[in-house]
This record gives sequence, C-alpha cells and structure tokens, in this order.
Amino acid sequence: APTPQPTPAPTPQPTPQPTQKPCACCGKLCASLGSGVLYRGACKIKCIASFGGKLEGTFKEYCERGLCSKTMSASQTDLGQLGLASQGGRGSCKKPCNYCADICKYLGFMASYGKCKSSCEKNFNDVEFVLKDYCYTGGC
Repeated sequence: APTPQPTPAPTPQPTPQPTQKPCACCGKLCASLGSGVLYRGACKIKCIASFGGKLEGTFKEYCERGLCSKTMSASQTDLGQLGLASQGGRGSCKKPCNYCADICKYLGFMASYGKCKSSCEKNFNDVEFVLKDYCYTGGC
C-alpha cells in the first residue's frame, strides 16, 4: 500500500491590523478629553506607550459590553443590535464614569486623575465616538 502523504500544517491566518495605528486612536482620544485639562502631547505619548495593553483592553471592553443608559441593557445598545456587544459575555454594560475611570487610570494621569475623569465624563459623547470608531473599524 502506498504511504500517505503527511498532512500539511495549516497556513496561519494573518493577524488583522487596525485600520490606523495607535497614534491615530490616541490623538483622537486625547483630543476628545477636552482642551485645557490635560497636555495633549503628554496624553498622546502616554497613550501610545500603553495602548497595546490595558488601555486598548478598555476599547475592546466597550465593544463587548456596550454603554449603559438608564433605560437600556447592553444587549439593547446600538453595538448590541449589530452583534458587537456580547450578549452576556464578559458581563453587563458599563457606565461612562466607569470607562472614564479606566481610561484615565491607564493613561497614567495619577496627579491629574480627577481632572481627567471629570473632563472625560463631560465630553463622553466625543470619547464614545472614538470608542465606537475602534469597534466598527478595528482602529480609529
């Protein structure tokens, strides 16, 4: 009987790359936090340095959990309707103040954490635009 040919190893699939580099996400995120509260240059530098870790994890968490409102659950958000927010995956939706707390913590603005969080919450519509952009395009 002929010897069967060995099964070839599967071809690894390329890792999808974000449509833009972290510097684009960081520039938009830092700009969305509001002017006058943080030095945008320092914000962007800290953001780029930490983007591949917990900060990007916050972006991914937003995509998975969505945003809570007073009348909606995570599965009812626009992300949930598009299948981007998991239906009970990592947990329930989060509030803007929770996302802002994580963003400011992972940006490393400990001395100005309160200002960062306050500005983030005040400008959350702009911050959320950056988060949604990441969810829909894989970049910013």
